[in-house]
Amino acid sequence: MFKQAVAALCVAGAMACASQAQALVLYDNFSSGGPASSAANIFNDRQANSFTLAANATITGLDFQVWMEDQGATLSSFQWGIYSASPFSGGVLLGGATVQGPTQSGPLANPYGVNERLITLGTAPLALAAGTYWLEVGQAAGSTGRGYWEVSHGPSTALQAPGGVNCGQDCVDAPSNSFRLLGDITAGPISAAVPEPATWAMLILGFMSVGAMVRRQRAHLALSHAA
Repeated sequence: MFKQAVAALCVAGAMACASQAQALVLYDNFSSGGPASSAANIFNDRQANSFTLAANATITGLDFQVWMEDQGATLSSFQWGIYSASPFSGGVLLGGATVQGPTQSGPLANPYGVNERLITLGTAPLALAAGTYWLEVGQAAGSTGRGYWEVSHGPSTALQAPGGVNCGQDCVDAPSNSFRLLGDITAGPISAAVPEPATWAMLILGFMSVGAMVRRQRAHLALSHAA
């Protein structure tokens, strides 16, 4: 029964992964590639880029490009957040996380002796109404050297705040950086995102199976002690 319960939970997880794999590109500010001649340091500074959603949407993932200072280095952790406005001037944090051991592909060598890595992650569903928001990335760490959020020629407005959050003192314009937001278009008014009914059913089945197994084990132990 335990194996059946685990299998049910794995099926639910697989369904969630499949949903992520089918996600739409909601916003695309990707770079066309090339040397990282003026990328944004995400190891020592906080970096933020604006993005605009043309329709109500639910974000379920994002990816961005990082140039590592040392050839062969990897990005080991970072923080990201989505804000209602610039995080350096009163924007409210709407969703985000600290990511350890992010999924990454690469490296792609370039003439400057650094290497590019594509960072890809799924996120907890975040429902947003059509409008303009800000993505922040920072507090990064790597295996060696520093990492830089690759510059892009996309439409985003970018800001950085070295050492602080007060735009009046620290905030400066920065090159737009390379990222994409993934998810689904949401029809009708925005409401809290929830798993699909089939996913709920599989999760409930798995937890019920685990609960039944635990109850049987307790009953068996009780009979053993009584004997």
